[in-house]
Amino acid sequence: LVAHQPLNLLDARDATAWCSHSADTLNEPITFGFSSPTRIDEIRISTGNNFNESTWNEFARAHKLVFLAGKQSQTVMLE
Repeated sequence: LVAHQPLNLLDARDATAWCSHSADTLNEPITFGFSSPTRIDEIRISTGNNFNESTWNEFARAHKLVFLAGKQSQTVMLE
């Protein structure tokens, strides 16, 4: 599973991916932590196959993003 490890989520490469270890992909949370205040300028979400927009609904992907900063939180729902 090295080809689909969680660190692939941070490499900014379209050729790599992370895959869930379970069949329950919609309930597997992923958490990123930073040791100091960090500015996030961009988040890209793609489908499991990363082919094109026409296959977006056919493969598992993130549906909800939750950003936490101390006691503040912001939730973003994706269509």
